[in-house]
Amino acid sequence: MYKHVAETFVAVVQAPSITEKICTQIGEFCRSILCEGPDRFLSFEDGWVVILPADDGLFFRVSARDLVTFYGIRTLIEGSLSNSTSVSDDVIKWLQADEDLSRSTGHALTQSGLAKRARLRTRSLST
Repeated sequence: MYKHVAETFVAVVQAPSITEKICTQIGEFCRSILCEGPDRFLSFEDGWVVILPADDGLFFRVSARDLVTFYGIRTLIEGSLSNSTSVSDDVIKWLQADEDLSRSTGHALTQSGLAKRARLRTRSLST
């Protein structure tokens, strides 16, 4: 279980394109990136982020074991958003969330559930 969990929704145009840019920019910091359609699950040493593109923006959910990792992942997301689109940092409002992603989004995505899905494609960042 991760102790620190927060989520945010950021209005952007061309959400799938912005998602790919974010994954490219912060990919070297991740252990892996799992893909299911347009959704992305980025795994870090002691945390993860789920990115769910929507018609009108991007939903982010960050979870981490410790505060340093928690804020580090959030900083990577915010910096990448600033580089990819015209979103200012004061527009991004992180809200505390519970551990179950499916309750807040309607998506059946959890850290263990997403990793177990057979149809996921894993892209190794070491290649």
